[in-house]
Amino acid sequence: MAIAILAIIGNIVFAIAVLDVNSVKKVIVTDFINDGVATLFYELPGKVVCRCLTQGVVKIVSDQWFLAYGNPEWKDLAKKCLAQMNIYPEKARKQFEYVLDWLKDWACTREFGLGTKLPWDEKWVIESLSDSTIYMAYYVLAKYFEDPSYKIDPQKLDDYFFDYIYLKRGNIEEVSTKSGLSKEIVSDMKKEFEYWYPFEFRNSGKDLIQNHLSFCIFNHAAIFPEELWPRGFGVNGWVLVDGEKMSKSKGNFYTIKQIVKIYGADAARITLMNGGEGLDDPNWDSEFARTITDKLKNWQEFCIENYGKGRTEKLYIDKWFLSVLDKTIKETTEAMNDTNFRTALSKGFFDLQRDLKWYLKRCLNSPNKEVISEVIKTQTLILAPFTPHICEEIWENLGFDPFISNYPWPEYKEEMIDKISEESEYYVEEVVNDIREITNVLSRGEQKTLERIDIFTAENWKWDLIELIKNKENMGEAIKTAMLNEEFRKNGKDVNLIIQRCFKNRYFPERFNEKEVLNEAKAFLTEEFKAEFNIDPPDDPGNDRKKALPRIQIISFNFLLYYN
Repeated sequence: MAIAILAIIGNIVFAIAVLDVNSVKKVIVTDFINDGVATLFYELPGKVVCRCLTQGVVKIVSDQWFLAYGNPEWKDLAKKCLAQMNIYPEKARKQFEYVLDWLKDWACTREFGLGTKLPWDEKWVIESLSDSTIYMAYYVLAKYFEDPSYKIDPQKLDDYFFDYIYLKRGNIEEVSTKSGLSKEIVSDMKKEFEYWYPFEFRNSGKDLIQNHLSFCIFNHAAIFPEELWPRGFGVNGWVLVDGEKMSKSKGNFYTIKQIVKIYGADAARITLMNGGEGLDDPNWDSEFARTITDKLKNWQEFCIENYGKGRTEKLYIDKWFLSVLDKTIKETTEAMNDTNFRTALSKGFFDLQRDLKWYLKRCLNSPNKEVISEVIKTQTLILAPFTPHICEEIWENLGFDPFISNYPWPEYKEEMIDKISEESEYYVEEVVNDIREITNVLSRGEQKTLERIDIFTAENWKWDLIELIKNKENMGEAIKTAMLNEEFRKNGKDVNLIIQRCFKNRYFPERFNEKEVLNEAKAFLTEEFKAEFNIDPPDDPGNDRKKALPRIQIISFNFLLYYN
């Protein structure tokens, strides 16, 4: 709605042209402020009360110092810095971008409390979120300043000294003379800084995105040349203890010293890393910390007992486990690189331990010497960043040198992935599950003992058919192509069934020798079900082999029945 307004406030008359309501509001507010008849104020949603229950009072501080984060040129530098950084997790980048956009002048000092005096106005103390936003650069040199043997006089470390170390300005002779330090020490400090900077990774809580971490970007962009800007930030949630928020009133918190004393350093480290990742709130799980120690000791004992021992014959199951191991290396490495440490532990320890358990069961606790040794070595290397102490012990127990901490991370090798072996082993697992399900149903309500199990696998021509159709665009084209083959035409009904099944599920199984795989697994199957196994026996009165499809075997059971 467009209106014309003549506004009278006191003795002031405001004439406003024909405008819509929203525009009128903006004009009135601007004119009122400009003419001194109105002012802006911020209204809080509720009373501000201190923890001691004293009502908060807002005071306008005169002569305050600000950091001009709203400066457009400085803001552009900060945004450029952020655009070049890795953010872990990546979804936190949006929050950084938002903060860099809205951040304006920031009051950076206070009149009392702990902190660093503002150098040019010492009645002020730099507030904590604004102080030390480039302290990563100080970390590098701290060992020199804190070691009395270097005899460094802080009063002699002026801007000239730091400009030389951090910004490559000036010359070493003058720095040495002014600081009273030898050229060798100054040179070592400069090399140390240049080795570590720019830093690749800085981790902190998600609450600091809106201030301290964003300030870090601004101040690095202002002080350092672009090649020394930060390369990456990691952000995590707030730590919970056994699913509850830490609270002084509940007393449910631990110091690092306490958890190391109670659980040990390795258990503490792996529990923390398993607690969470990304922006989720990580959880310290005391029960996990208690039980993981036994798992680690069991792993150490297993390594000592099995490394370098086993058979030399290579089976399908060995190829399968080496393929699984290589996939584990790939997935764990990707998770580590993205700081998803819980995922890395899940893939690189818990899942691998489950696969190891299946492998040992499948080969009747007679592992291949080469395979089990490679698994022990790789598993221990993956665990080392999480539990370094026990892994160093294992490394020494196995006779390796040097320390495991100096040994390279396991390398993923594409050529080790064996899809045929993986397909074969999944097939064996399916057979086991099918037999278990069927026997449970058939023996319900009666005392039965399995005597013999016959398994019938797909005829070769059915595999030939899948090879022929797997690259066809649609079912019609596949059927048309198949019908050009005389053998397929003779089995038209089965051909249509196989083609329909493959295209419906969009699954064309990798070809492998089902009979050979099952014959190799026969000893395991016999032990698992305490029954005689026959693969494609000549005695086939029900013509079951003709019914079998690739990856879909026909199983025939013979029971001994007992009646009371």
